[in-house]
Amino acid sequence: MLLSPVAGLIALASLACGNIVANSSSFSTRSSTLPNTYIVSLLAGAPKSLQGRTLDSGHQAFHKRATAASIKYSVNYQYDAPDLLYGLSIKLENDADAAAIRNMPEVQGVWPVRSIARPQAAIPDAHGPQAEQFAATQPTSRLLKRSDPQHLNPDGNVNHNTPHTMTGVDKLHSQGIKGKGVKVAVLDTGVDYRHAALGGCFGPGCKVSFGYDLVGDAYDGTYGNPPMPDSDPLATCVTGFHGTHTLGIIAMEESVESTFSGMIGVAPEATMGMYRVFGCTGGAGDDVLVAAMIRAADDGADVISMSIGEVVAYANISWSPFEQVVTGLTTRGVAVIAAAGNDGAYRPFNTETPGLANDALSVASVENVGFQTFEMQDSLGKTIRYGSLYPFAKGTLTAVLVGSGTLASEYGCTTADHAAAAAKATGDLSKYVLIVRRGYCPVTTIQAYAATAGFNNVITFPDDTDPNVFIQGYISPSPYLVGNSSAIVNFGSTTNRIILDGVTSGKNYTLKFGTPNTHISKQAWGGQMSNFSSVGPTWDWKFKPQMAAPGGNILSTYPLDAGGWAILSGTSMATPYLAGVYALVKSQNSALGPKEIFNVMQSTSKPTIMPGRSDITTVAHQGAGLVSAYDAVTYTSRVSPGQLALGPTEKLLNEQPEITITNRANYPVTYRLTHTIANGMKYYPHGEELPGNEGWLNLLFCRLEASLFAASMSFEQSSITIPAGQSQQVPLAITPPQGLSPEEIPIYSGFVTVSSSLGDEQFSIPYMGVGYNYTAAASFGHDTPGPSTNVNDNYRDIFSAPTVYHSGGEEVQNYRRFTLESNDLVGVVSTFLQPTSWMRYDLVRADIELTPTWYGFDPNVTYTNLTKTASPDHMVGGVPIIGNILYYQMNIPTFQVYYGWAGLLYDENYYQIGLLKGSYRILIRSIFTGVNVNDTVYNDVTNWQTFLGPIVEITRDVPAV
Repeated sequence: MLLSPVAGLIALASLACGNIVANSSSFSTRSSTLPNTYIVSLLAGAPKSLQGRTLDSGHQAFHKRATAASIKYSVNYQYDAPDLLYGLSIKLENDADAAAIRNMPEVQGVWPVRSIARPQAAIPDAHGPQAEQFAATQPTSRLLKRSDPQHLNPDGNVNHNTPHTMTGVDKLHSQGIKGKGVKVAVLDTGVDYRHAALGGCFGPGCKVSFGYDLVGDAYDGTYGNPPMPDSDPLATCVTGFHGTHTLGIIAMEESVESTFSGMIGVAPEATMGMYRVFGCTGGAGDDVLVAAMIRAADDGADVISMSIGEVVAYANISWSPFEQVVTGLTTRGVAVIAAAGNDGAYRPFNTETPGLANDALSVASVENVGFQTFEMQDSLGKTIRYGSLYPFAKGTLTAVLVGSGTLASEYGCTTADHAAAAAKATGDLSKYVLIVRRGYCPVTTIQAYAATAGFNNVITFPDDTDPNVFIQGYISPSPYLVGNSSAIVNFGSTTNRIILDGVTSGKNYTLKFGTPNTHISKQAWGGQMSNFSSVGPTWDWKFKPQMAAPGGNILSTYPLDAGGWAILSGTSMATPYLAGVYALVKSQNSALGPKEIFNVMQSTSKPTIMPGRSDITTVAHQGAGLVSAYDAVTYTSRVSPGQLALGPTEKLLNEQPEITITNRANYPVTYRLTHTIANGMKYYPHGEELPGNEGWLNLLFCRLEASLFAASMSFEQSSITIPAGQSQQVPLAITPPQGLSPEEIPIYSGFVTVSSSLGDEQFSIPYMGVGYNYTAAASFGHDTPGPSTNVNDNYRDIFSAPTVYHSGGEEVQNYRRFTLESNDLVGVVSTFLQPTSWMRYDLVRADIELTPTWYGFDPNVTYTNLTKTASPDHMVGGVPIIGNILYYQMNIPTFQVYYGWAGLLYDENYYQIGLLKGSYRILIRSIFTGVNVNDTVYNDVTNWQTFLGPIVEITRDVPAV
């Protein structure tokens, strides 16, 4: 990747549906790479040494050549798997030596080590920009009526394994299928295997029988606290809770604890391994993750579960070895299953790597259908059911309300809210229960502020005016941690406003808690996609996420020092669940490899409906839908592939998708084909219109909303009969939806449904396509800016054409003079409407002979007596330029740039140069993603989309800094 100094800022902000504010003389950057630290891929053979002799290994050759070149470095990790990665991770004393290393004959590739954030549980009720009613654009008939939750155990038999009833895992368990013989490796924060449900020990014969600690407690993702590896992956710090929870989801033994009697993992007989890649705080370098993946494979793992990730716009992750390693693991027969991410509440096109690797399975989250609840009685004689991890202790508590219960500013989201509530109480706060309306901020915020104010009993109720359906169900935050233990904060939630009516009745309102009467209550919107689950596809149109598993409000093991159990949410929980299902399928199909099992799991998954609605969720959110473990194991027929990534319309014109149906029965089977429509999706679901004229700075422009457009599909035969043991290919005639606006970036989706005459076999093959001709779309905004002429105005049209303006806000129409001093600077606002591979802002002569794709001035207006610059030209990309202002070479998504320029320029080698006074124009250009850019393509101006701005006359020389 090549970039000018501000490109790091652009890279950071380009994932947001907002503006980038940059200034060429003063700006900040943030990098996700570790300083001076690199992964180096080496030739595995025996290359020639400096003297022409052969060496024993590529490692030796590298070390000798580096020593001869006086390059000083330390080795973090050595990789010895030629089929995965052969090389090492190093930290240089002098970062300038990286260039010399890249040119060594032993070196195949060099990647900066990236810091991967520590995995965290999602906040299930967190607001994202799409929290407005999903139904805003939908017919009323498609909406579902909200109702009070029902009990899932009317016979009184409490079943905490509701995720297993959702997926059919319980049916497999009843047949004795529990993952025996399959080795599952978890890469995470370590595990508290002292937990009885996790076996209580580590090593041969134990539940957790293999693994390694690659980092130690003190490691924080930097090499300031270097890894301290050892052979035991035990994590006793409660901040290492994540791995204990994820491993329990896969393989916890049946719990005998009275509160959670009968709790069991997805594949309790699988052989489990933990590879600790995070310390007690901070993140982890991707060099650590690679080392763990290789070690897990060498230890014989059949599947690797990674609830770890970094948001990346593109599946083409050439800046990381993940793609190479995952491909090699798949070839070895090791499946990689990774989390899609927890950013679905904010915007689509936002999934995470390493799940983006072509051969990895990216996992989305579905809400659990059940939630553990208990009863309480209020002083007005009403019985109220509340959800909580544990029942409140027997006794009577006086209720105290946060604020008035109506103002959003008093929803318990500040310390002042809780301090004011504490002031209403007298005496011991443990005798009170805090009543808080939820919906304005995450329940974890309420929990933390309540604890700080001295309350240890909290019950929330939903804001019934909030359209976010996910706050209507029961919610339980993770245990509140203080130091290396959990504080006592009893936290309950209700699904109605009874307690609000009671506490505001003007009477002394109390809540009485008696002997627990446990029920598993039906969770509002259970079985539907979690709002936090990240939405695809990637910006290079790859099919991610690929399928979903239960991940919302999942009960599992937790470090003993923090109570031993917790309810957490996230694709972090869905990922190990799916890894457990993989183990179940693998245990019954030992000859199948990762791709074949992924196909089986996807094709037998079940589409989900949109939260609060009755129509099917876009495939960009759910992938193939909710995994059906029982069907994946028991179906006789097979349908492949497991997914269809159709791409833009121009790709579909040249390729006809098809599926293959295989009849594995010993007699003919008839199959019926139908088309099931799913909702569409747009990156800008409202185009440039938004109620209230919010303007282009508002994140509400980018969010997941249902859109009523879909493809049509036909089959040569809607019913086919396939002889015993035979397969048949079925071509699909798919016509994309017509008339969609490219700048809104529409994505259509649906399912090919195949029903067989073998009982209740029904397969669903998801497809996803881009609803326009991408290569013919405009790269830049092209609307006339408005309604305001001041470019700083928030009401600027998001699809406006690039605009050159004065720093005071006035647009430059054709010509303007600038001193580039103080408040007399040049500014540029531009919107890139399509993902691009290359982007440049260059300064060119005012009289340049160039016909751009778009003019930023009236080409019929001419100016004479312009100041000729004495600055020399540099030929770059087929155009003579004076210098570069901004440059980005890497796949980047759509974004807005709001850039202030004070005269800094860079030559073709990206060294800073001075600017001489004269008359200039700013040239903006881009090359689309997917173009194979070599020197010939790069230097052909016709391969670029270009915008040429008005004349900016610079009245003084600006020296290089």
